[in-house]
Amino acid sequence: MSSQKFTGKSRRASILVLVAALVWGNTANADLAPGQSRLAGTRSIQEGARLANRGKRSECSIGSRSQSPLSNFALKPGSEFVFAGFLATFDGMKPWSIKVRNARELAFEVRPGDRLFNPRTGYSDPRTSERAEIGISSVRWGNGTAVTVQYEFLVPAGFDFKSPWTVTAQMHAGLPVPPPLEIGFRRDQGLNRLLLTLRGGNSKKFARNWRTSERKYQISGGPITRNSWHHIRIETKMGADGYVRAWFNRSPVVDIRGKIGYSDQTSWYWRMGLYRRATQDTYRICFRNLEIKQANS
Repeated sequence: MSSQKFTGKSRRASILVLVAALVWGNTANADLAPGQSRLAGTRSIQEGARLANRGKRSECSIGSRSQSPLSNFALKPGSEFVFAGFLATFDGMKPWSIKVRNARELAFEVRPGDRLFNPRTGYSDPRTSERAEIGISSVRWGNGTAVTVQYEFLVPAGFDFKSPWTVTAQMHAGLPVPPPLEIGFRRDQGLNRLLLTLRGGNSKKFARNWRTSERKYQISGGPITRNSWHHIRIETKMGADGYVRAWFNRSPVVDIRGKIGYSDQTSWYWRMGLYRRATQDTYRICFRNLEIKQANS
């Protein structure tokens, strides 16, 4: 894979952005601090969306279809860099797959045929899947540990998630099955409606029991608004006595207690980006202000 070349000011600016991504640690954000009472769910989804965008740019770094392609600063499959204070691994193949705008914001693009092949591990996506993601497998959270994850995402205007399934964020158990918790879109659940999907049972029996082991929750209340930042917050504890609580734009949408995750998993790690069933459309998405931290049960 060839690296995109930069000259003059554009080269210096690109180097500065990449250096910032490599050295930045976790930065507090007053709007996103865990435990704030305004996340208690008294606001509507629409009001929460206005809060997320108040006084902020409402477009992300990749813009719309007419904008130039993304640059990945010569990141190769398996490249590691620091994002949101964590060591992240890049899973993508093309010059347009990822853009590290700064140490708090990432943008992803997937085009037809963007299947992953990682020469370091030998892993190759099947022809039915396409992706551009990062994984934070450097930090794994064990069953029984209470964890809070929150972030913001934006989908530019002109992009529809028409694929049968598209995953934008997930808590992956490191098993050869779909993740126990994922956030994304399903075409059969309504175009551009955001879902939270939970899975459980024995992972070795997933192929036979997947219809009964999946629970889907539509969390956006309708198609998501383009060119607007949306806020996601998840509080979870995996295990037999687990729970999942979720907020969309600071409005509570899921509150479940009981068995969470696969019975044979021991831990999970965070992934985000675009992972989809192969399609002929181009998808783009931005993320910013990711926080992952241990919480009180």
